[in-house]
Amino acid sequence: MRKRFIPFLLVLMVFCSFWTFSQAQAAAVDDQAAVIDVNLAGEITELSKLTEDNLGIGLRVLTKHFLGGADVGAFTEKALSGMSGNENLVLLTVIIGEESYHAALGSRAQEMLGREKVENLLTAHFRQPFIRDRAYDRALASFFLALSEQIQSAAGKKLPANKLLLDYAEKTAVRPAVTSAPASPVSWLEGILSDAENSVRNADRYVQETRQAEEGSGKGMSWFQIALIGFVLYKIFGRKKDGRKGCGPFSWILGTWGVSKFFGWRK
Repeated sequence: MRKRFIPFLLVLMVFCSFWTFSQAQAAAVDDQAAVIDVNLAGEITELSKLTEDNLGIGLRVLTKHFLGGADVGAFTEKALSGMSGNENLVLLTVIIGEESYHAALGSRAQEMLGREKVENLLTAHFRQPFIRDRAYDRALASFFLALSEQIQSAAGKKLPANKLLLDYAEKTAVRPAVTSAPASPVSWLEGILSDAENSVRNADRYVQETRQAEEGSGKGMSWFQIALIGFVLYKIFGRKKDGRKGCGPFSWILGTWGVSKFFGWRK
C-alpha cells in the first residue's frame, strides 16, 4: 500500500518545490498598486535573479497607492528588514498616490554601491518619468538598468543586456503635434489693414518731427526735405513682404511732393 503512495509523494514534492521557487521569483516585484506591466515585472524579476546569482545583489520593487501619512523612507527600511537575505537586497518603494519613493539598501548592498550613488541614479533616471510624466514602467526600467550597470561595475563583472528592459526605458510619452490653422481670408485682410495703418502712422510721425524741426521758419518744406521723406518712405515701405519689387525711390519722391501740397507740408 505504501509503495503506491511513493509516486504520488514524489510528484507532490516536485510541485511544492516548483511552487516555492516561483513564489521566490515573483517576490522580486510586489505591485500592490497594480501599475507595472506584467511583462516588465517579469523582466525585473529576471534581472534580479541574474544580479543575485552572479553579483550577489538582489533587486526588489514594492508599489502602493498611499501610506496614510507614514514616512516613505521609514516604511521602506522596515519593509526591507523583514525580507529574507535583506543584507544583499536593494528595495525600491514607489507610492503612486503621494508621488514619493525611496530606495533602501541592505548592509552588503550599501557597502558595494553606496547610498549617494543610488540616490544619484534615482534622480537621473527615475524622478522625471515618475513625477512629471507618470510613466511608471519607463521610470522603473530606466532606474533598474542603470542600477544593474552600477552593480556590474562595482562587482567587476558583465551581464547580458536585457533588450526588453531597454525598450521600456526608451519609451517616451506621445504628445500630439501642434498644428497651426490656415489663415482665413478675414485674418489675411486684417493683416493688410494693420500694415497700412502702421505705415500711415509712421509716415505721419516722421512728417510731424520734420515740421517741428522747421517750426518758426514760415517757409514750409524744401525740395530736399520732401525728397528725403520720399526716400525714407521708399526704404521703409517700398518693398513688399513677399520679396517682389514695388515702386522705385523716384516714384515715392514724386508722390511725396504731391501729397505734401495736399496736406500743406509746403507752400
